[in-house]
Amino acid sequence: MTPLIPQSPLLELKDYSAESVFQVENMLREARRQKGLPLEPVPSVCVLDPDGDIVRRLRKEGRARPSAEGLGFG
Repeated sequence: MTPLIPQSPLLELKDYSAESVFQVENMLREARRQKGLPLEPVPSVCVLDPDGDIVRRLRKEGRARPSAEGLGFG
């Protein structure tokens, strides 16, 4: 008999229609605070790229450049 493996609570009781608790505005606000940058409006499109692979490719192709505010790429 195979023992039952408990299911992770991360996979239980999901409300897929609920608003995300992750807010881009909060992440950008904290990044700006930590870097001492002024508050700016949130861009219309934000891509979270923790390992930088998307940014590296877009820069290599000439399709992205550092943003004027120094917080990301445009």
